[in-house]
Amino acid sequence: MSELSQLAQLINELKLAEVKSLASKMIEEGASAQDILVQCQEGMAEIGRRFDQGECFIPELVVAGKIMEAVMKDLEPLLKEAAATAEGSGAVVMGTVMNDVHDIGKDIVVMMLRGSGFRVIDLGVNVSPER
Repeated sequence: MSELSQLAQLINELKLAEVKSLASKMIEEGASAQDILVQCQEGMAEIGRRFDQGECFIPELVVAGKIMEAVMKDLEPLLKEAAATAEGSGAVVMGTVMNDVHDIGKDIVVMMLRGSGFRVIDLGVNVSPER
């Protein structure tokens, strides 16, 4: 395993309370939402690598996704604030394809795009090709 940041390691260990506590501390110390998200993505990537290697399974992926979702809720105000001060970067339409009802990854991308100044039209999940 590569060297992980402390936040990424806690996600990799599936420690929700510790992740939320550290993310809150980082916010209080002035870390940007994007910096926190990069570390969270690092932890999620490690979970994905472990899954690919057969070292963890679907339940761990689900728990890691829920941890990421919880962090995103805490970061939402910061991302909205960043979006309000960012220059307009354009518009993006997001949605998951028909027969896919998973939204964690989509929601993370939507928040990051909004935090970067994009106007995002979120069509939700299970979106038909016609839509």
